[in-house]
Amino acid sequence: MNENELDIVVRTLQESFPPLIKKMNTGDYMQEYQLTPTLSRILFTLKYHKKQSLSELGARVGLTTSNCSRAVDRLFELGYIERNEDQNDRRRTLITLSSSGEKLIADLRRKFRQEIKKHLSGLSQEDIRLLKEASQQIHRVLSKLN
Repeated sequence: MNENELDIVVRTLQESFPPLIKKMNTGDYMQEYQLTPTLSRILFTLKYHKKQSLSELGARVGLTTSNCSRAVDRLFELGYIERNEDQNDRRRTLITLSSSGEKLIADLRRKFRQEIKKHLSGLSQEDIRLLKEASQQIHRVLSKLN
């Protein structure tokens, strides 16, 4: 694939999802769990990257260490994360999801899926079939990145 084709893929993916995301009414259930978009981003980052130091986590979510620290403090207060001493370096603290955080992620995913399904249900059967095929192909290709 040449660089121009890759640019087209990136641009298409970037432009494809915002219209759907804009329709999502995530505010209700985010508020229910006392989450901001930043706190949510941290939780999902921990879901996929497990144990993270504060600086690693901040770098992954694009926050300064001090802003990440405040966000982590809030998530700790809410009971969604745990802080544990790094067994290899006692000076480091590793941040992980708590069992409540794991449950929260599962709840958020379920609600997010319901919200997406609600919006997609207005499409024609043909559009749903095309979207199903395309999303399966996208998943198949992107899973190779792991």
